[in-house]
Amino acid sequence: MPMSRSSKLRKYYEQAYRDLSRVELQRGLRPLDDLGLMDLFDYDPELWLGFYTKEGLSLALERYGMNKDLRKRGFKEIRLELNLEDSEEQMLRIWSERPKIEEPLLELVASRTVLHFRDDFLDATTPAFAPMLNIHWLLMQNPRSSFGPDRLPLPGQVHPGSGLGEQVMGLLTNTCRRLKLGGLVTVPAHFHNAIMYAGTYHYIDPQAEGALQALQRDLFNGKSPLDDPTHLVAASWAFQWKMIVDKKNDPEEPYEWFHEAMVHPCNSEMRAYFESPKYLDEVAAARDTHDFKIFDKALSRQMARCGLAPWDSARVNEWLAKQA
Repeated sequence: MPMSRSSKLRKYYEQAYRDLSRVELQRGLRPLDDLGLMDLFDYDPELWLGFYTKEGLSLALERYGMNKDLRKRGFKEIRLELNLEDSEEQMLRIWSERPKIEEPLLELVASRTVLHFRDDFLDATTPAFAPMLNIHWLLMQNPRSSFGPDRLPLPGQVHPGSGLGEQVMGLLTNTCRRLKLGGLVTVPAHFHNAIMYAGTYHYIDPQAEGALQALQRDLFNGKSPLDDPTHLVAASWAFQWKMIVDKKNDPEEPYEWFHEAMVHPCNSEMRAYFESPKYLDEVAAARDTHDFKIFDKALSRQMARCGLAPWDSARVNEWLAKQA
C-alpha cells in the first residue's frame, strides 16, 4: 500500500530530527570561554526557547524542508526574525523578502512553561506537573492568496492559510522532544482551531473535551468536520455570531465559545493522563450533557449578507475590511 502524504512527512521529519545535532542547532553560539556552567546545561535567555540560535533555526527550517515548501508557494527568499526580549513570550516570524511582502508568512509566540494537573486525576502514572511548550499565538498565512467560493474566510483570518499546518506542528512536536518537554499547550481562539487540533490535542479539562466532542457529533452529523471545509467555516461563524445553542440548557441561550487549554502530549506520561479511565469517563459523561443545534436559517441569511454564500467577492472584501 502506498505511503500517505502524512506518513511520508512524519518519516522525513523523524530523519531530520535525528540528523540535526545540538552543535548545528546552536550554530553561532558565543565561544565556550564566554559561557558559564549553567549556560551549558540550563536555559540561556539569549537563545530561542533557551536553546536555539538564529543560525540554528535557519538551518533547521532548511533541513526540514520548510523553506522548500515556501518556495513552492512562490516565496523565493525568506527572512527569519526573532524577538527574545520577553522570555515569557518569545516571538519568531518568517518574512518573504522576494517577493517583498509587508506581512509575515508565519508568526509564532511561545515560551517554556510548567503545567499542573488536577489533584483528583493524579495516580501512579500521572505527574503532578510537566514542563511544556506554550503556544501563545500562531499565525500561518499566505498574503499572496485570495479567498473564494471554495476557500471561505474563517473568523480571525485576514488572508487564507499557508497550508503548512502539518509541517509547523511537526516542527513544534520535535522541539518538545529536543527540549525534553511533555508536549504542546495552547488555547484555541476559535471553534475551528479546536476542531483542527482535535485528535492529536485534547482539552486538559474533561468537561471541555466532552463539550467539543458533542459539538462535533451534533453539528456535523457524525462526519469529520475536515471532510467539509465549507461546513466548518459556517459552524465557526455561527459561534462568532452567537447562533449555536445547547438544547439541554433552560432557557436556550447562545452557547459561548470556551477558552480552555488543549494539550498535544509528546511523552508517555502525558499520554497516560488523557488515556486514563477516569479522564475518559468524565469526558463521556460531559458529552452526554449537551445537545447542540445551529440556527440554520439565521446563519444562511447572515452569510448571504456578508457575501459568503452565495459568494460575492466585492461584498466579502468590504465586510472583511470592516473586521480588520
